[in-house]
Amino acid sequence: MKKALSLWLSIALIVIMLPVASVQAAKYLPYDMVGDFSEGLAWYVSYDEESDVERFGFLNTSGKVVIAAKYDWVGGFHDGLAAFELNGKMGMIDKTGKEIIKPVYDVIDEQFMDGLLAVAQGEKWGYINKEGKFVIEATYDGATRFGNGIALVVVNDGYSIIDTTGKQAFEADYDEVFEFTEGYSVVASGEKWGFIDTTGKELVAPKYAEAYSFQEGLAPVRTGNLWGFIDQTGNEVIKPQYEDVYEFSEGLAAVMKNGLWGFIDKSGKEVIKPKYAEVLSEFKEGLVLVSKYDKEETPMQGYIDATGKEVTKFDYDFDGGSFNGGYAAVSDGGFGTYYIMKNPLLAPVSAKPTASKVMVNGKAVSFEAYNIGGSNYFKLRDLALAVNGTDKNFEVGFDKAKNAVNLLANKAYTPVGGELVASGGQTGKSAAPSVSKIYVDGVQAPLKAYNIGGNNYFKLRDIAKAFNIGITFDASTSTIGIDTSLSYTE
Repeated sequence: MKKALSLWLSIALIVIMLPVASVQAAKYLPYDMVGDFSEGLAWYVSYDEESDVERFGFLNTSGKVVIAAKYDWVGGFHDGLAAFELNGKMGMIDKTGKEIIKPVYDVIDEQFMDGLLAVAQGEKWGYINKEGKFVIEATYDGATRFGNGIALVVVNDGYSIIDTTGKQAFEADYDEVFEFTEGYSVVASGEKWGFIDTTGKELVAPKYAEAYSFQEGLAPVRTGNLWGFIDQTGNEVIKPQYEDVYEFSEGLAAVMKNGLWGFIDKSGKEVIKPKYAEVLSEFKEGLVLVSKYDKEETPMQGYIDATGKEVTKFDYDFDGGSFNGGYAAVSDGGFGTYYIMKNPLLAPVSAKPTASKVMVNGKAVSFEAYNIGGSNYFKLRDLALAVNGTDKNFEVGFDKAKNAVNLLANKAYTPVGGELVASGGQTGKSAAPSVSKIYVDGVQAPLKAYNIGGNNYFKLRDIAKAFNIGITFDASTSTIGIDTSLSYTE
């Protein structure tokens, strides 16, 4: 009887455990490595032990393979295209795996810029269009991608700047010249570093011990052994005081003090105290991957948000990536190792209708606005139309391929229909944090947005600050004032 009971318990235990094991196994992807997502797809690596060969392909945010692993290497997707290498030659595919640029080049850049792609045949570089035809012949010893209509090329160990027709814009007589970002290039003469603009004019003559590129309007510079930041007028807005720094991302920059990393905002205010061993990614979608030491000084990885709150458990085996489109591929050392994590910050929140009356330049205007977490959020296009025709107007565009909202100051707004149409009888709704990138005059801006009913809603004060629009509030009448004749104040 005991033997029969023991056998029954063993069978029951197996039956009970099987679903748990299946769920656990289903969490993981059956691939040796998975990269960051870009435009909804992430590359993965499949390893064949018998042939000792790695092959790359792409999967979607559900873990489903959409492009089979057959490439020797792949890059991320940009504007719907990804670079690949096969049998020693490189080309580009679209999201279905169709070859858009045939693999006939020895090296290619990872993305088109200004409609052109830098490619190399043999040891010479040139530029092709999306039809695969050379627009600028391969005659250069080196080349960077275009930006602001110009690119850096190398000719006989010298640097030259060309436009999209291949015409020389100007020579850059420096020992080193780097790719233009946000309209400026880092240059070096001897051991001194500075910046030039797209006309060749020096923003800052070489004087720094080291410098990085501009990102979000600020560039890191080193004086002696300490790092600070300059703005695009060349002024030192954050004085050199850090042992090391990274560029800004989503309004924050990683900085090192006393061997540990923290984060500052663009005013230089310390937002997250230095206590981390390493910073392993940029801020993306409100999260950054960092590591910290335990009591035995063994590093553990995890994600923190922009306030420094640890939003995931820190673990020794954890290895994360950057979030893109709400997802990241991460590993915890378990069976299969890699799995897909949804951004924990993207859980829907409650949005209540804004009860306040709104006046725009003294005139009552009806908005469909919501209060989220104590702040008022307005439909972006409603705000653009409301201030259209004033000296604070701004244009709104959306780049679907890049999932990016583009805002341009001092430009008339182009209505698309449906603006300033209040539905009436507003009720509370669910608001999903937006994962779209936001650009103001070409510079990525850390503006938080929510999607409500298919429309993007932005914090009123964020938009007002970006375009220097005055905001007032009369508590006695619960009236919000939007005044384009005033400057923005906190």
